[in-house]
Amino acid sequence: MADAADVADVGRSEGAGEESGGGIAPLDRRVFVVAGVVFAVLMVLSSRYGFHRDELYFLDCARHLQASYVDQPALAPLLARVSLSLFGVSAEGLRLWSAVAAAGTVVVGGLTAREFGGARRAQLLAANATGTMPVLLGSAHVADTTSYEVLAWAAIAFVVVRIGRTGAFRERFGIENFGDYRTGHIRLFSSPVADRLSGCFQVATVMAN
Repeated sequence: MADAADVADVGRSEGAGEESGGGIAPLDRRVFVVAGVVFAVLMVLSSRYGFHRDELYFLDCARHLQASYVDQPALAPLLARVSLSLFGVSAEGLRLWSAVAAAGTVVVGGLTAREFGGARRAQLLAANATGTMPVLLGSAHVADTTSYEVLAWAAIAFVVVRIGRTGAFRERFGIENFGDYRTGHIRLFSSPVADRLSGCFQVATVMAN
């Protein structure tokens, strides 16, 4: 009993020392395993049906690359052009990038849980939850822009949480009283830059209405 209590005390003291030093839990490598499984499942199923109409549109845009398009940026057509160069007209090759984006989103989900102070079990749980989201699997089944948007917003959320934990860039952007990243009480509109952006948004909303 005494030995067990001593071990528990040592564990608590080590955890307290890690928190006082601003450290976080080690990254659980099983997060990458979950991401790999999601990627593999999407690629295995990518050949079971033909082209979606949006994919045909991306292929046509890929043959006429431009800096931007009326309805989308240049990323999706550019990746479609790479697929054409590597694989020819192939549904599997075109859907490769959406599967990569989905796998990346799973990894970012695990990293975000880690930034919130989650241990390895929490990171694995976050990766599993992210990898089984219907919006993630549904958008990554075909080549579209949604899978890239989900990855981009997940990465933005990760950066915001990391700033809240480490305090990076606070002085540069004049951000004060950012909030407690562990409780999720993060205040983004407490800086002069954010106040200006908020004012511009309000003006744009009034003009739109």
